[in-house]
Amino acid sequence: RKHAVVRVPRSVYAAVPGRNRYRPSQKTPIPHFTLAGDWASQKFLGSMEGAVLSGKLAAEVIVDSHSTDSEPAQGIKPVEEHV
Repeated sequence: RKHAVVRVPRSVYAAVPGRNRYRPSQKTPIPHFTLAGDWASQKFLGSMEGAVLSGKLAAEVIVDSHSTDSEPAQGIKPVEEHV
């Protein structure tokens, strides 16, 4: 047998409306400290997709902080708090 099914009960948290407001932003008040991860503010559940999107948002924060333009490169995408 070359396969196995791994079952992890409660491996994904419940997605209840309004939960996103408790997630921290990628931008922090600490200079040169940016957050990224599936637990940070982004539109997906705690997943690989959410972690990747959070990393992209964190990269935008870093680029914007080093930009000499008055306008941000792309800006942080707004996250809908009701999600």
